[in-house]
Amino acid sequence: MEKSAAVRLLPGTLVTFRGSSYQVLSVKTGSQLDAPFFRLRSLEHGYVTGLVSHKFLETASEDAALS
Repeated sequence: MEKSAAVRLLPGTLVTFRGSSYQVLSVKTGSQLDAPFFRLRSLEHGYVTGLVSHKFLETASEDAALS
C-alpha cells in the first residue's frame, strides 16, 4: 500500500495482510522509513498482530469483508 493512502486509514478499516482479512485497531505514525505502522485484528481468528508496516497491507475488497 502506498504511504499516502496508508496515512488515511482509520481504526475499523478492513485491510488484507498475508492473504487474510484484518481490521485496523490502532495506528502509530513516526518518521521511520516504514511508518506508519498498524496493529491489526484477524477477522477469522480474532488474534491481534504486532505492529505491521504499511508496506505489507492492501485495502480489503468488500467481497472479502463479507466472506
